[in-house]
Amino acid sequence: ISSIELIGVDAPYIILTNPNASNVISKERVRVATMVTTSAGVSAVVVRKVVDPQERAGLAQRLAELSSTTEMKAYGVEQWQFLLNAAGGIDNSNDNDIKRHAVTPFVVVTRETTTTTTTPNKDQGQAANPILGCVLRIDYGANDFAYGMMLVSPRARGQGLARKLLTAAMEQQPQQQSPDSTVRHILGTCTELGRPFYEKVGYQRVATVTRMTAAVEDLKQRLNVDDNANDDIRVSITPSGSSSSSLSSPLWSQFLALDKQATGLDRSTILTAIHDYDYVQTLTISKQSKEGDTLVAAALLTQHTESSTVMVGPLLGDASYVPRLLQAVVLVDPKNPTTGNKSNAVLEEIALIVADHADLVRQLHQELGFEIAFELGAMTLEGRPLPGRRDLYLGLLHPTLG
Repeated sequence: ISSIELIGVDAPYIILTNPNASNVISKERVRVATMVTTSAGVSAVVVRKVVDPQERAGLAQRLAELSSTTEMKAYGVEQWQFLLNAAGGIDNSNDNDIKRHAVTPFVVVTRETTTTTTTPNKDQGQAANPILGCVLRIDYGANDFAYGMMLVSPRARGQGLARKLLTAAMEQQPQQQSPDSTVRHILGTCTELGRPFYEKVGYQRVATVTRMTAAVEDLKQRLNVDDNANDDIRVSITPSGSSSSSLSSPLWSQFLALDKQATGLDRSTILTAIHDYDYVQTLTISKQSKEGDTLVAAALLTQHTESSTVMVGPLLGDASYVPRLLQAVVLVDPKNPTTGNKSNAVLEEIALIVADHADLVRQLHQELGFEIAFELGAMTLEGRPLPGRRDLYLGLLHPTLG
């Protein structure tokens, strides 16, 4: 190995590259000759698209182990499953007809883990060969793709792994609808840590997202919505783990239609999958008339089983109904089987991520006492405008899912 050149030390790894390797496509772009040496020997670092059902089944645990070493250490197994389990459709570009998930993970591993390992043992598997980095790609149809949860283990940073992950995710896309279709690449939320990297590869900020939180008890004191002011308004909450009958209701169809109008994306696969999670409820506000109920505002409410915070999003519709919607959230009886959720924790906090809408941010902060947790940018490749009716898209579903 006389031609191997030492390019960095990051215990317990020694990072090497072979400058004479014939299979180097572009050192700056992929760096396929980057080597990692461990106690098991020297092997190449590779990026893999995870599609095998058995491997996906155990992936949440492995990604939770990765995130526990990063700035996203709060992401446990349930949070990863929330993202990974939104699935549907068939990937027709694959001869094996592998079921295509709306959320596709890409991971960077040492070459020993390129075969599926579902049960770790002392010689091989998760414990011996941890995931060094990951990124999730979200497919919204054939031409719109979002990316998020870009994580690289601190011990493997500085070696170009983030670039390799993003390159693989952006290049390995399903076949487009037509040759002249324009592909849109979206980052629903970009942290300040990641911003310089994304700017280098051509992403530009196109919107502002603001995460806001408020204590439930404080919010109860501040909200003063007269329930009798609008007799034609109906507020309803569909309980966690909803049956298929609720999916066929006119209001759920309107919910999906409103989300598509607001975002310009077909997110029905993801929303329908999340709708059935045990810790997710659906809140709708509709106007009643002789012709039937018309949806004016809606949101999903996500409270993970061990969390005291409910996440309100996506938040859709007319911003003037947001106080009424929040009132319904804080006044719901968690023990009521018709409206209660299945979280093990008492609800203490409400959180939402406002998409632009500076007036709504101001109202929530000044009138309702919401605190600003962060204010970050949404980005697209080459600064392409975000699709949809953004005036109707009030709050994000999730920082990664948009």
